Amino acid sequence: MSDDQKNSHEQKAPVHDELSVAEAPLKWTLNLKDLPNQGITGEKRADEAELRALTKMLNDEHELDVKSLVCSYDVKPSTITADKDVGGCLIEGCLGHFELQAALRQTCIVSLERIDTQVVEKFVQTFSSKGGHRPSVMSAEEEFVDPLAAEPPMKMIKGKVELGPLIYQYLSMAIDANPRKQGAQFEGESALGDDEKLQQPSPFVVLKNFKHKK
Repeated sequence: MSDDQKNSHEQKAPVHDELSVAEAPLKWTLNLKDLPNQGITGEKRADEAELRALTKMLNDEHELDVKSLVCSYDVKPSTITADKDVGGCLIEGCLGHFELQAALRQTCIVSLERIDTQVVEKFVQTFSSKGGHRPSVMSAEEEFVDPLAAEPPMKMIKGKVELGPLIYQYLSMAIDANPRKQGAQFEGESALGDDEKLQQPSPFVVLKNFKHKK
């Protein structure tokens, strides 16, 4: 694995690694029992109560409001590689392609204005009744396939999977932690060269100092 792939994997580590189904702000499930050969497609859309719950939990990591969230999916039957706990063999399961689209209201780190931002995140996930481990948290574009360390499938219980923690983790990781209004720059930033910019204080230090001055 290259250094870039390692860094990408580290950046995609779960924000809430131990988030349980009960704790998740979304109580979304997907019924994959008797999945037809052509698979199923559809979407789930967060209602007002779910948007408030998402906003409340995400504010532990970000200052924002979640205005809308839609998850579209395409899940088909698939033969997948089980992990070593179930023999490292091929088992029957499902392969899902997901896309999250969220509209957010965040605070620009430069002007401190409230701005509208968008999140679009795609990822893939396998499912099987022989799963039972944490799902992968690497996006489809950055997924590194290691045949000796295959990611275990997410567990299905009586043909159903709990999507709440999975969707929440991907959404949280896809949010820009340093949103900027288009064209916004710190004072003197446009006149600095690349080397000088590297020596400038972190935006977080600027914000911290701003709060102390209030």
